[in-house]
Amino acid sequence: MKSGDTFWADLGYGDHPHVVLSNPFLVEGEHFVIVVMLSTYDADYKNPTCPVYPSDGHPGITRKSSVAYNLAQPYKVQELENKIRQKMPPFSSEIMYRILKGANNNNSDIPMKCWIKLDNQGLIPK
Repeated sequence: MKSGDTFWADLGYGDHPHVVLSNPFLVEGEHFVIVVMLSTYDADYKNPTCPVYPSDGHPGITRKSSVAYNLAQPYKVQELENKIRQKMPPFSSEIMYRILKGANNNNSDIPMKCWIKLDNQGLIPK
């Protein structure tokens, strides 16, 4: 798995598309960061920092979706691979840039431990 890879899984809050943000084998062993893409506007998860649209051209996004930065978590590769229901094509570099740039926004609510992992890997655009 690498940054930009996407998949469907239920990681404890329903079956949703997810994206891998960090590179699991660069710096920190077998850990990497996941962000869930939610296609709902439930008040607990709505975050306007980085919307992703069907017009962005990814088959897993069928309606306007929000990146749920607050649900970002590090997972071990093997642990996560056992939970994947369906792999999808990776996000384009343009979408990944928007998502990673959004993680640096004060409104993203990304957990600090995840932001630090991304920053340590040089993935947070300045």
